[in-house]
Amino acid sequence: MPPDPSPGDPVEDGHDVRSPEQRARNARTWVSTVALVILVVGAGLVIAHGFAFFGVVLVVLAVFAAVDLTWVLRRSMRSR
Repeated sequence: MPPDPSPGDPVEDGHDVRSPEQRARNARTWVSTVALVILVVGAGLVIAHGFAFFGVVLVVLAVFAAVDLTWVLRRSMRSR
């Protein structure tokens, strides 16, 4: 009788099993995308209410989120 597969082993029932690295990259992609959207919308709202300094701070943070998203997407394309 073969041993039971460990939780990280792929199962041969036709399902696509992702590795922990792929799941982490997918989660990081979602987090970067959500952060970018929130920061851009927040910057627009803050600037519209007359707080230009805080709007600029949010725009700078949005740029960092965009760079992070680009980095994650390029690494995920390279690994395929």
